[in-house]
Amino acid sequence: MYTRNHSFFTGLSSSMTTSAPMYVGDFQSLTVQFGSASTVTLQGSNADGFTAAIPEGTWSNLSVIATAGIQKVETGFRWMRAYRSQSTNTVTAYGQSRN
Repeated sequence: MYTRNHSFFTGLSSSMTTSAPMYVGDFQSLTVQFGSASTVTLQGSNADGFTAAIPEGTWSNLSVIATAGIQKVETGFRWMRAYRSQSTNTVTAYGQSRN
């Protein structure tokens, strides 16, 4: 197993409210850290995503968080993205890959 970290909003996308999708299909465990107390919605999709864009209608809400801190997220989906209500909130995922 190895750990993979991913910041959902970095660089040019720092002012965006919806992140790009992150592939999490090979994760055994997944934890997400939220930097400030504003609402963040985590969404998951099982769409292919490698050969075409993920259709908007395939995203499902996994969790809605309104406090800063760390939350464990159940695995079993291919893709995850974050939607934040304020562009100043940081969202970072930490995952343990199955190899």
